[in-house]
Amino acid sequence: MSEGASYKVKYKDLSGIYEYIYEDAGKALYEIYDKTVKDMYDIYYDGIIKDAYDTEDYDVWSDVSSDAYNDWSDCLSDIYDVWSDMQSDIYEFQSDLRSEIYDHDDERAQKKMDKFKKSILRMKEDVND
Repeated sequence: MSEGASYKVKYKDLSGIYEYIYEDAGKALYEIYDKTVKDMYDIYYDGIIKDAYDTEDYDVWSDVSSDAYNDWSDCLSDIYDVWSDMQSDIYEFQSDLRSEIYDHDDERAQKKMDKFKKSILRMKEDVND
């Protein structure tokens, strides 16, 4: 957002938010999510719970198995929702910011950046509480 850069250069440079954060970082985070929940399923549900089938009473095992699967599934959904919301927020931010630069409106672009920064700071505070 350098003051000396043309709007054309700023607009082009802002495509990096989409390319490097939305696409690349978003994909990397999704892969971590995908691997983690797969490992969680393999180790816990398909490992420990499945192995207990041979040593526990069926009714007890069945209840624990169902509960474990529901916990895993809920966790999967919750994490996906956070990832999806993050992707939507980043996409909306870069789209809004690029629109303001396209319209040559530095003031509104700064407001978009300030608003996004505040939302990030609020999220950090929520995590630390």
